[in-house]
Amino acid sequence: MYGPGSISGGAEFIVRALKWYKNEGMTPLEIIKRELATKHTKPGAKPVIVGYARPIATGDERVEAMEKVTENLGFEEGDHLNLAFKIHTTLAEHYQENMNYVGYVTAFLIDQGFTPNEIYRIYSTWVHSGVHACYAEANDDIAGGFLPLACEDIEYVGVAPRKIPKRT
Repeated sequence: MYGPGSISGGAEFIVRALKWYKNEGMTPLEIIKRELATKHTKPGAKPVIVGYARPIATGDERVEAMEKVTENLGFEEGDHLNLAFKIHTTLAEHYQENMNYVGYVTAFLIDQGFTPNEIYRIYSTWVHSGVHACYAEANDDIAGGFLPLACEDIEYVGVAPRKIPKRT
């Protein structure tokens, strides 16, 4: 259940960050440093802020796709999404990390008046629908199959097994 858990953290972060930005006059870099100070990370380690960064890739092509959808539907960028992009720019400059899908979606939905708990509930259905689609696809496969191949269709051509010496 990676998705719903991260969505709560992303929503809570951007709400907290906007309060720091508006009420305390913090810059995006100060917000990042304050948030990172609450985490148990090693100096010089990759920053861990929910809604920013990805475990394997840098950048998230889904953000650009969501921007196009948002624009095509006539939505304007609200305060949370505006700050999310400022944090994105600052993270990219200082830490080579970018906003991910969670960062975009949570900031956008908070701007639309949804609470973090409501966003969690909405996003849970998105994740579950993906799980059901994967289950249905796997369930329709032939028994004993692996992806599009049956197990007996796979021929191992790698290094031969090595002999293991007997214990003396």
